[in-house]
Amino acid sequence: MTTPELPHNRYSEQVDSIKAAELLALDEKSLAWRRALATIAEQTHTAALRAMGNLSPLAVRLMNPVPGDIVFEHLSFYMDDPERHMKGFGILDKIAMEPFYSDEQWAAIVSEYNGAAMPTPNRTSETAYYIHYGPAEDDVCRWTNASFLVVPLSPSFVSEALFIATDI
Repeated sequence: MTTPELPHNRYSEQVDSIKAAELLALDEKSLAWRRALATIAEQTHTAALRAMGNLSPLAVRLMNPVPGDIVFEHLSFYMDDPERHMKGFGILDKIAMEPFYSDEQWAAIVSEYNGAAMPTPNRTSETAYYIHYGPAEDDVCRWTNASFLVVPLSPSFVSEALFIATDI
């Protein structure tokens, strides 16, 4: 089994001392470490919101991850569900708008109307997040109805978030 490289060099530069093998390890010690990092990110987000509300550049950056960011699913943060915590922390591979219904389900829905006007004629879509949470290449979890926060591991993360905000 090979250890995946951190995707998107943009972030791998920020985590310089952290290797993908350490970040994506699934042993008990590493999972506790990941939980601690998620707690720090959650508290950083809360502090940023208290300081400036939704206009805080730091809060905006923490709430809007991009592929390559290290993230955690914070809506389930306080749930007592170790599997959700394990699969909800990792590297964001991609964010995609995908159909809510499979092709077969959608065809069945359309056929029920037999040409009559459908209440929602357009196929519904949802946002899907793909999180690489473990050391194996196929340790990827698809999340929907979820919200992710960036885990700020770099000392320069805060200053970069503020700098980007001044450029807008």
